[in-house]
Amino acid sequence: MKKILFVNPQILNKELYGDLGVAGSSAYPLGLCSLAAVARKHGYAAQILDARVLGMNLEETVEEIIKINPDYLGLTAVTITIDRVAEVAAEIKKKNAGIKIILGGPHLTAVPEETFNRFKSFDLGVIGEGELTLIELLQKLDQGEDLNEVSGLIFVENGNLKLTKPRGFIENLDDLPMPAWDLLPNLTKFYHPTIYSLNRLPSTHLVTSRGCPGKCIFCDTAVFGKKFRHFSSEYVMKMIKELYYNYGIKDILFDDDLFMGNRKRLVDICNMLIEKKLNLTWSCNARVDFITKDILSLMKNAGCWQIAYGIESGSQRMLDYMGKNTNLNQIKEVLRWTRKAGIRTKGFFMMGYPIETKEDALQTIKFATEIDLLDFQINFFTPLPGSEAYKMTADKKLKELAWGDLNFHTEPVFIPEKISKAELMQLNKEAFRRFYLRPKIIISYLSMVKNWGNFLKLLKGMQALLIFLLPKTHKKRKPVTQ
Repeated sequence: MKKILFVNPQILNKELYGDLGVAGSSAYPLGLCSLAAVARKHGYAAQILDARVLGMNLEETVEEIIKINPDYLGLTAVTITIDRVAEVAAEIKKKNAGIKIILGGPHLTAVPEETFNRFKSFDLGVIGEGELTLIELLQKLDQGEDLNEVSGLIFVENGNLKLTKPRGFIENLDDLPMPAWDLLPNLTKFYHPTIYSLNRLPSTHLVTSRGCPGKCIFCDTAVFGKKFRHFSSEYVMKMIKELYYNYGIKDILFDDDLFMGNRKRLVDICNMLIEKKLNLTWSCNARVDFITKDILSLMKNAGCWQIAYGIESGSQRMLDYMGKNTNLNQIKEVLRWTRKAGIRTKGFFMMGYPIETKEDALQTIKFATEIDLLDFQINFFTPLPGSEAYKMTADKKLKELAWGDLNFHTEPVFIPEKISKAELMQLNKEAFRRFYLRPKIIISYLSMVKNWGNFLKLLKGMQALLIFLLPKTHKKRKPVTQ
């Protein structure tokens, strides 16, 4: 039986979230769990090494891979981690060139040729959804057959890059096996959502759908596409029950881009949760244009305690620019409905769009503090490969940036024409200060404390916020200007 090892290379929360890293999430690599489950179903000995949560550095990660000595090594990368992943691949090639290294993930799918031209240690790349492509690829490799017959690949052939024809999306997600959670380090010990997105422990993430028809310019939909596809309500309940009964999970964040994309499925899931009477709470992400007033009370009765809305801006001009298809009055109304139903509200925002002015940013801060919102996150506009924003701003200057610098949490890499970098960073801090340092918000968080563990996590989050708000000297990095 041939072995395949899937690796999630290490990156620190501080690198991802800056001073707010202590409050950041530790989400399990769901994509690797799905790929490992598929590989195992087809007769491969699958393992997962999550170097990130285990705190393993480059040397330790490479040493463990060499020790396991897999036939195939599967690596995943988003844009901010691709350099780390390439380092792992390069070191493995030095120590054991016989291991076939397969790269997948959002970054490769967005810019496959650029990635393979920049990094020479990857043998093969899987573009798009990986489950079906991976199995066909492994079987062809085992049999020594032509890889050109496998859709969704990039590889080097006779010194030239070769892309096979694109692979279509998986139509029936229920055909996939259950995620291989058993191959991870202890699920309840190592993984959890952000401090601000968990109601109680043990808590974990779950993604129950793929694809989003939205037209937001900052999103990369290259891997899962624009068509909304979902696991059935019965399959979702099967996943929930396994997490609940086998792992003791008491709280779930449905981290779908569009959890409410199919109303009937949502109603069925809620009714099943009510019928099963599980001691389970949950939260989800949502778009305000997919919410109706009547669905919220059913969600509350089914255990929903928080909804995080992608609000993005308090300037209608910016909402129109980014293709959000929402308006400020609609946002206010949906938040009122949500709070009236007894569900906490969280808002995701972004500042630093190419045409944004200081007045637009100040409108966002003012809006966030006036609407019925109890939690808040604001990031910097960052044109990630695969997004419409990347195409709009992908000039020579942007391409000279290290991919690892394209982090929307820590500091801006793209500066609008009418706001300086210093102003943008100050506005970001001002947004956090004005939102969180209000009696209403502090009291709302204190009301969530149910035990000593909750209190310690809240204390860590507040400490991180205060450190973030303190003046400090930032590393010198030349951003891209409009």
